[in-house]
Amino acid sequence: MNFMDKWAAPIAGAIMIIVVMVVISGFTPTRSLFCREDEICLREWLTATSGWAAALAAFVTLFALRRQVAAQEKQIDHQLGNVEPDMMVRCTVGEDFSPVAQITVTNRNRRPLSVNYLEAIPINRVKLFPHNVKIGESDRPQEAFGLPGTIVNCLMPGKEDGRLPSTAVITCFFEPEGEPDSDDADGFARYHVKIVCHGRLRLPDEWINHVSGNVVSLPHEEILLRWTSAIKEKAEKLLGRADRKTGERIPGYIEKGIVTPSDAYVIAINGRLLRGFGGAIPELHGISQLPYAVEATFAVGPLQVTIDRQTLQQAGSGLQHRTYIAKPKGAAVPADTFFDPEFSPVSAIWAVDVDELLAIGETRPMAVVHNPLAAVKLDRKILPAQSEYFLSEGDGYYEVQRVDGSQ
Repeated sequence: MNFMDKWAAPIAGAIMIIVVMVVISGFTPTRSLFCREDEICLREWLTATSGWAAALAAFVTLFALRRQVAAQEKQIDHQLGNVEPDMMVRCTVGEDFSPVAQITVTNRNRRPLSVNYLEAIPINRVKLFPHNVKIGESDRPQEAFGLPGTIVNCLMPGKEDGRLPSTAVITCFFEPEGEPDSDDADGFARYHVKIVCHGRLRLPDEWINHVSGNVVSLPHEEILLRWTSAIKEKAEKLLGRADRKTGERIPGYIEKGIVTPSDAYVIAINGRLLRGFGGAIPELHGISQLPYAVEATFAVGPLQVTIDRQTLQQAGSGLQHRTYIAKPKGAAVPADTFFDPEFSPVSAIWAVDVDELLAIGETRPMAVVHNPLAAVKLDRKILPAQSEYFLSEGDGYYEVQRVDGSQ
């Protein structure tokens, strides 16, 4: 909280009280500055300053509202998963009773977090040597010595609705340098340092918090992976899934009877948090110039040009057929969801990029992507959208068709 947020209202109130008290007191030298001798000073000044008093009261009210709005925005960011990760550090002993530092990082953000470096500040006081990283039940040994602070293979999933945030426990050996800051009663040296965890949310910060004048690339694959993750999560709520730890079956809406086989089921996804340029520009369309929801379900990739190897001339051009999306680590992610009969209970995806401007009548980008294998088809123009997308089958190929929506 800055100085004006904290003290503007008390200062304004104190000024008003001082002015009133000085005028009412009738202190002669002061009175001569404000009133003539034949005037009723208090009445004249109450009349003259009534407008200013109202302005000051409005000023105080605006600052109070500003603080309230800031608190509400902070709460909304927390609910939407747009918050900074948490970190906690404690000193303990390892399996061989040697002293170690345990750094626990909790990712409450919706975006995956990659941790890659630990640093002790001030520098040249304590060196940290990461020895092991544990994310959930997965242990990932580190090449500790010789690489102070360096962490590899520490990618934490983003926070998903209804689930606990992912947590990484980083165990480090540490080596003090220089003279200690103090000694305790038992003669043990004490070093006072601050541990800084360097990492990045998988969408680059230069994209999310763009600085005007800087050139930045569209992280289209990272954004597309967030769309595929959201589609998978919401589809599992309908179809059910296996527990990652026990392997036991977790029933979905169909097995629970919440959704019947005769119901149309639409997955709605809002891509607002994936915007770049400080959130000013909606980002509903990917590198193919089609919505990310089309790329994630119709196996559509970027534009490509085919070159004849013999003549080196252009032989054709069009959208790439991309059934999988490569990840930095781990298995590739399928991008052909609507070609898989397992997802036939899903009728369509309603892809939107909606913010509070919708409430005042501003048009926000929306698209509906229809599942060609859907058990229950969704009628056109049921949902508000500027465009709707279908697959039509040709002679050995599929073609993506766009039609105007209801808006």
